[in-house]
Amino acid sequence: MTAFNEPIAHHLGWAVYDADVTAARYEQMLGAKFKLQPIYELQDIYNRPAKLKVYYGAFAGIAIEIIEPFEGETPHATFLREHGEGIQHLGIWVPDVKKATADMIAKGARLTWVYSQEDHDPEAARAAAQLTVASPYDELMEAVPANGLSYLDIKEGGTTIELLGPFVHDVIYRGGPLEGMEEWIQAFPPLDD
Repeated sequence: MTAFNEPIAHHLGWAVYDADVTAARYEQMLGAKFKLQPIYELQDIYNRPAKLKVYYGAFAGIAIEIIEPFEGETPHATFLREHGEGIQHLGIWVPDVKKATADMIAKGARLTWVYSQEDHDPEAARAAAQLTVASPYDELMEAVPANGLSYLDIKEGGTTIELLGPFVHDVIYRGGPLEGMEEWIQAFPPLDD
């Protein structure tokens, strides 16, 4: 059995140079609806402070995340430098992030970044920067937060896979940026009760 017996496409994550311009253009051209979030302060791939400007929204039946990196070496900044603007990640809801991450690593994926809801706290912050391809499996799995998400490179297609579970999904939808947009989004994971 795989951890992917219940995956649901959650969102597409765009890396862009100017989030304000991109969100406005998608609203104008596609009738999308976006909400600007407070600046995200988190840890980059080297476990240093980083900042992102993020819009969440929806169009064409799917949630969209527009990400403008402006401080730190995040996967989004790396993607922009190497590829230019575009879809940097495919967000997939899974019932168990640790289990799904372990399953993908076992199949050859490479863990490239983790994000925890506690990343703003230097004592709790974790990043995949200390991990290498030679890192033991236990060390890799220790880096995957229970209340966060993981980024995985599956070595094909050029787009990172972001696994997020019920906790992150609930934060985004319950009082978060996508609350009230349920009618805009066709693939809607369940909320924890």
